Amino acid sequence: NLVTGPADPGFLDAAAEHGLGVVAFSGAQALGTNAAVRERVNRLDKHRALWAWYLIDEPDLHRIPPPEVAQAYHDLRSLAFKPSFLVLMSGSSAEHYGDYTDLLAIDFYPVPWAPVSQFGKEMKLARLERDSKKYFAILQAFNWAAFPGFIDTSVALRSPTIDEIRCMVYMALAQGADGLFFYTY
Repeated sequence: NLVTGPADPGFLDAAAEHGLGVVAFSGAQALGTNAAVRERVNRLDKHRALWAWYLIDEPDLHRIPPPEVAQAYHDLRSLAFKPSFLVLMSGSSAEHYGDYTDLLAIDFYPVPWAPVSQFGKEMKLARLERDSKKYFAILQAFNWAAFPGFIDTSVALRSPTIDEIRCMVYMALAQGADGLFFYTY
């Protein structure tokens, strides 16, 4: 019942018409210096379809230092009533970034180069760091071949099987995830 998308009135209106909530891209890294981004957050924060503001995608993968994420989080929280939503590639990164968001999501995608059981470890690391704070699992439901040039590998790329997706669901729930996202089913 949630989708991610632009912080755009038309997109939010369409989501509301279909009973969907939106995790909207905030542009939080530019909040401190960009008046247009600040105005958009102020204008759209009370939209009925807006569920949360997407803070930053995978700062651990993109080597965005925790102080920069912290600044974006504090800038967003100074403007927005709705919660922030931060996505990390690894549950182990929650130790460094977890305090700089209201809602945390982990998007560890194991297929085809890591055992699916590694997904459970990533969820456990996030749960241990988050304690009683909310966190979500973003499950791999795609084939890396859909993103040509993104990954250079000699491993044969494939989509996760239904059994692998089901296993990731169970591991996330067993580790107390508060919700599930499927990228990009």
